[in-house]
Amino acid sequence: MDITYEVHVLKTCFGNFRNYTYIVMDIKTRVALIVDPSWELKKITDKIDSIGADLKAIFLTHSHIDHVNLVFPLVKYYNPDVYISRQEIDFYGYRCRNSHALADMDRLSFGDTNLLALLTPGHTYGGMCFV
Repeated sequence: MDITYEVHVLKTCFGNFRNYTYIVMDIKTRVALIVDPSWELKKITDKIDSIGADLKAIFLTHSHIDHVNLVFPLVKYYNPDVYISRQEIDFYGYRCRNSHALADMDRLSFGDTNLLALLTPGHTYGGMCFV
């Protein structure tokens, strides 16, 4: 199986909060998505620029503030689509521009890279993982 993507892991901090943000970029097309953008906008945008990525999507595992606090500025700057589980939207009322509801086992693709959305409730009602 050929690897069609590369993952860039960024540790982001704000006070005592520590999070990880993931930039996944399709190697061939340079189209990228970001998972759970948090805390350090400049660190994230610098990384996007340095790898020559074209940010097209944001994927949210859940809607806690420490996972979504950079959605609005990233949407304003790059205008990506934002994906989050339907349960998270309905239960917590998370809303933003360009948002799309995902269901368990939804499949999406960007470039030559395919993504599978898995509903994983527990930490939140509509938690989601992406394979």
